[in-house]
Amino acid sequence: MPRASRLAVRFALGFVALLGIAWLLAVLLLDPTAHKERIEQAASRRLGMEVHIDGPLALRWRPGAVLVLRDVRARKHGADIVVAREAVLGLELVSLFRRDVRVHSVALHDGVLAVERLRDGRFNFQKDPEPGPRPERSGPDISFSEATITYADPRLPHRIEGRRCRGDIRRLHLDAGDRRLLARLSFQGQADCAEVHAGAISLSAVSTVVVARQGVIELTPLNARWFDAHANGRVRADFSGPVPAYRLQQSLQQVPTQQLLKALSLRELASGRVNLGATLEMRGRSAQELQQSASGTVSLRGQGLAYHGIDLDEQFDRFESTQNFNLFDMGAVLLAGPAGLLVTKGVDFASAAQGAQGKTEIRSLVSDWVIGRGVARTQDVALATPGHRVALKGSIDLVNERFQDMTVALVDPKGCAKVRQQVRGTLQKPVVDKPSPIETIAGPAVRLLKKGAELIGADSCEVFYAGAVPAPSPK
Repeated sequence: MPRASRLAVRFALGFVALLGIAWLLAVLLLDPTAHKERIEQAASRRLGMEVHIDGPLALRWRPGAVLVLRDVRARKHGADIVVAREAVLGLELVSLFRRDVRVHSVALHDGVLAVERLRDGRFNFQKDPEPGPRPERSGPDISFSEATITYADPRLPHRIEGRRCRGDIRRLHLDAGDRRLLARLSFQGQADCAEVHAGAISLSAVSTVVVARQGVIELTPLNARWFDAHANGRVRADFSGPVPAYRLQQSLQQVPTQQLLKALSLRELASGRVNLGATLEMRGRSAQELQQSASGTVSLRGQGLAYHGIDLDEQFDRFESTQNFNLFDMGAVLLAGPAGLLVTKGVDFASAAQGAQGKTEIRSLVSDWVIGRGVARTQDVALATPGHRVALKGSIDLVNERFQDMTVALVDPKGCAKVRQQVRGTLQKPVVDKPSPIETIAGPAVRLLKKGAELIGADSCEVFYAGAVPAPSPK
């Protein structure tokens, strides 16, 4: 065939191919809604859900090809998992001419994502399990804005809900082999939510940077506003081993005490601000396993607080004559510290202040606890008023919710117990023993003997408290 003829044939074939491409693009550009059913079916197969597009479709260039879907809904087992007013899919241009269209990015706007962890450990958005090892896969970049994100887990007492959230997930990758999703997961991302709610707990301005590498997920830093105070910390969750392991570090500065007591469902008898801190590690698949394995420290500290409704110093001074003073009631609200969420279940420790009047300055408060194997033990727990110190020693079984060898004492400047009370039983129904009889019945005689011992330089007491709270200055 002459060269001119060959050129003519090539030109004709190229012209036909160009017309075919132009025709396909015209169909997609002018009437992409015609492909709605095929797109729904492909997305349903890929996600393992029922995907419906209730609004129109549009193909645009930004500068690459993007498919804009309106009013998208993904359901599984009759429940909505993803609902979005708009979904923007970034497409690989070459794949438009193939049967398998490739999506390199997904952006969701003004939607709801409802994530639920099932009792078998799988998530509601996962495809039904298939036999054999899972292949290695990489996913598209995902972003979201103005989203409501909910998370429900049978191990948690309340559902977590984030409102007005935005963020992105990049470099999403799943390793091959292990069938557990979280153990295969790697990605990088960041997110922030205007509000996060979980039961009575409400956070604002929540933000974090997330990095996941082969099943280890780290949120560093994890910032929020709680009780009008700034919270800062980090969370590490390790799903690479046979049992999930967690580590939490969190600090909360200048927390309004009244709001803290309100969150504990107690009357707002104290004012001022305190600092909270916690470092906890735990392992397990259930809430009970997590409680039993919990270890770490929790702390509450404050100065310049006020206790409303009663003059504690006046009550302490009149203690020997009344013999009707419940030392544990007076101090438990503040001494409970970070353990107060459990200690105050069903208990009104403020009952002794009912009908009373007055105000007490709490000059110093320290409530440091060590947690190991589900038991919280006092490390340094005490408070000081202008005239007295009260200290607490013992432990709380967090799993069984019981007091263990718990004693509260009024201590002198040397840290010796002037009077003490023991607490036992459950947290819901604590039994507070009467003050030590030798101190209440023979109080004046004991004080006289102690005064004489001080004059001759003797020191026969056993120190009950030697922590960071200083003794009040002598009047």
